[in-house]
Amino acid sequence: MFWGRESNPLSRHPHLAYNRFIKLLSTLQKLNPASNRKLGCGPERFAPHKPLLLLSIIDLVEHHLITAPEVILSPTLRVRFQSFAPIVSPRWRTSRLDIRYPLYYLKTQGLWLPKDAQGRAARAPESVQSADLHPEFWTALQDPSFRRSARLILITTYFPALEQLALAEALGLSTVDILQHRNSNSEKTQAARQTGRSARFRYEVLSGYSFTCALTGRSLTTASGSIMIEAAHIKPFRLTKDNDPTNGLALTPDAHWAFDEGLWSISYAGYSKEYRVRVATHSFVESGPGGKWLSEMHDRPLVFAQKTTLRPNPSACSDHQAQIFLG
Repeated sequence: MFWGRESNPLSRHPHLAYNRFIKLLSTLQKLNPASNRKLGCGPERFAPHKPLLLLSIIDLVEHHLITAPEVILSPTLRVRFQSFAPIVSPRWRTSRLDIRYPLYYLKTQGLWLPKDAQGRAARAPESVQSADLHPEFWTALQDPSFRRSARLILITTYFPALEQLALAEALGLSTVDILQHRNSNSEKTQAARQTGRSARFRYEVLSGYSFTCALTGRSLTTASGSIMIEAAHIKPFRLTKDNDPTNGLALTPDAHWAFDEGLWSISYAGYSKEYRVRVATHSFVESGPGGKWLSEMHDRPLVFAQKTTLRPNPSACSDHQAQIFLG
């Protein structure tokens, strides 16, 4: 039996809410993740899956992308979770972060009940499709101070120092709140922060474009949560270090490559606020069973799928046309 949707009594009794918040925060310190003592005796020994899932859920609640006490394995949640992979993969060697396992096994902490596609209690990680959040946990997630405390506990309890900094950057948190570094300008520290910023850029661009290619309109997500679309920089990152999401485009791998090569670009008409594709048709030769797919894109409007919230910076598009485009 799953928890009901009735109003939570904690919301009517602040002192009870405070006491329950403390208990929930204590629960977050006792997630019992898998561990590998060969990696060390500190937080570096912990598997990252459970805390990363909780950080993902808190982040989506923070941005009003989860608005009911139910977590669904949506592309938004999957990509938010998997965007952390570059941060933890150097330590915790894994080919893929599978979100279904922490969503299933965190039931033992009493935070939620995992369900299968038919809405029944899930009996294995592979069958999980959603989870009903415990009403008290859902109430706590509505409180900004609880979310902040929860993130700090999760990051500092289960991740080593450099990963803490990267996660803070990925989640848009103050790194001062996470960890004090004697040498904040060290090469490793800066690299960790950049890894976190890149993770946030990827997530914000892909979700901002509804996981749909802005050139072709194509979108493909596998059952396990892998997506075909990539986050591309309009102005090259190697030159500008610009990870603002408005300097990004969601593109298929072939469209991304062609964009970086200058084979196509984007024009912006200020009066109509319209973005159009410009193709350097005289700069390449193409053939294939699908015809001249890139050449035929010339002068078409850029694709903004339903619920797309992001638009490219017109100035970045202008710079790409002037400096990289071969047309």
